[in-house]
Amino acid sequence: MNDKALSDRGGMKTRLRRYEIEWLERQCPAAAKVIVGGAKSPSGVPAQRGIAIHDCARRYLTHLARNGRPTDWEHAEAIKAEVSARFPELAFVDVQEVQRQFQGIVDGLVFNPSKYVMHETLCSLPLTLHNGTVVEVVGTPDLVEIERDEGLLVITDYKSQWRIPSQAEVDNNFQAQLYGLLCLHELDYEIVAVKLRLHLTRWGVVKEAVWSVEELEELQEHLRTKLTGFYAGKYDRVFRPGSWCTYCPRRRPGDCPRWKLPDPGEPVPITTDAQARKVLAEVIGLKGRLELRQKQLKAWSDEHGPVRVGDQQAAYKPRTSRSYVPSQVIELLAEHVDEIGPIHYDDICKIDTWGPRFKQLWRKLQPELEACATVSTSTRFEVGAAEEEDEG
Repeated sequence: MNDKALSDRGGMKTRLRRYEIEWLERQCPAAAKVIVGGAKSPSGVPAQRGIAIHDCARRYLTHLARNGRPTDWEHAEAIKAEVSARFPELAFVDVQEVQRQFQGIVDGLVFNPSKYVMHETLCSLPLTLHNGTVVEVVGTPDLVEIERDEGLLVITDYKSQWRIPSQAEVDNNFQAQLYGLLCLHELDYEIVAVKLRLHLTRWGVVKEAVWSVEELEELQEHLRTKLTGFYAGKYDRVFRPGSWCTYCPRRRPGDCPRWKLPDPGEPVPITTDAQARKVLAEVIGLKGRLELRQKQLKAWSDEHGPVRVGDQQAAYKPRTSRSYVPSQVIELLAEHVDEIGPIHYDDICKIDTWGPRFKQLWRKLQPELEACATVSTSTRFEVGAAEEEDEG
């Protein structure tokens, strides 16, 4: 391992050559996230904003832990006031965004000294591979708490990303699972499960997932098996990049975070802001042409019928749908309650919030309806008109 670079990115590090990392990414994305072999730390304004948000959260948690206080609004305001001085590279609008997201962390945090374990503390796990090699995997969780009565270790992870992940992605959050493994190794507690609280600071959304100790031990064995092959030299010549990187504009790969062999059918990925704007302009133009051609194709099918190319076709297809009167369905369920068991109306009733009847109710009963509502937030990638940001 003497020729393998050491790196630290995303809270995890170990040693591995880059072409081995690329192979591992193809074989096992989860294991690949442990290995960042020599890649530079994230840079740019978004990365600096994220670093600033984590810095504010770390300082606030340190203050609460030292003083045993659940909250401290005055200290939070003092931390917000120091953002521009601590991060002079951030523009005014970025400083405001950091302060806004940090305020969301403060509002959603009630610190409990009796549950507190640690925050922003480097944890390590010596992983002995099947060939005897010992690999040290490290991570720095944002906040770790424990509910002793339930044997539940709670890991809070702050993310300032734009996209809200699906619940399936949260359930398979590898970074948090790895933090759980590290904490199981570092802490001397009776733990039966690990719970993730993924706090998406940009949106004020918190998503959760729970893993049993057995599931985390399975993940550890999975990593052990995948990494053993690399340190045994098994995949030493599986992937070697050429002198030209087709994945970015660099002539020599050097510290390129993504090497790729030539693939004429794949467009070169975006690596600069100018390229991103150019691609967006192309997408907007293609979207407009796509809508026009679809209208023309629809007009042709109106007169001439289906159009087929290979196993794809453009055609009008019949669709059937059923509608039910809710009161009749509820009466039917009541008649057969002995056969179907307890009735769960939530599973069969749907409120049409866009319908005129509901809008009438909203005007008359808005406070009561808001009390009944469950608010959820999600993100969907769209290409369209930009929304103007509110000033102030």
